[in-house]
Parts: sequence; structure tokens; C-alpha cells
Amino acid sequence: MDDFVDFDDNYGKVYKRNKSDPLDIYSDYEFFRRFRFTKEIFSNILMPMIFPEDDQNVNTDMRGLPITNS
Repeated sequence: MDDFVDFDDNYGKVYKRNKSDPLDIYSDYEFFRRFRFTKEIFSNILMPMIFPEDDQNVNTDMRGLPITNS
């Protein structure tokens, strides 16, 4: 999950990130050392606080999708 910066002459800084799931790629010890939470606390307590299951505010206006030529 290390970020690094690549300099492009036309656009300036380009940030490239690894988008892998940290729950899958880190062991329990590595996850705790990096984020200071166990995987269980993150999955069972923090994630439901951030993304509640009963949240009905689902974005259905298609913003952020690629533009199609129609």
C-alpha cells in the first residue's frame, strides 16, 4: 500500500497507489502494526460505523461513470 510519486512533464505529480485490499494482503500482525487496529475490530466495528447496512442514500445518478457517445 505504499504510495509513490511519478513526475510527468505534462501533468506534474502523478500519484500511483496500490488498490489491493489490506485485509487480504497483510497478516494479522502486519495489519495491526500498520493501522493500530485488529482486523476483527476494523471489520466488525469500524466498517459498520462508516458504511451502515441500512443506509438508503445510494447514489443512483450515475455520476462518476464513463461518458458514452450516444
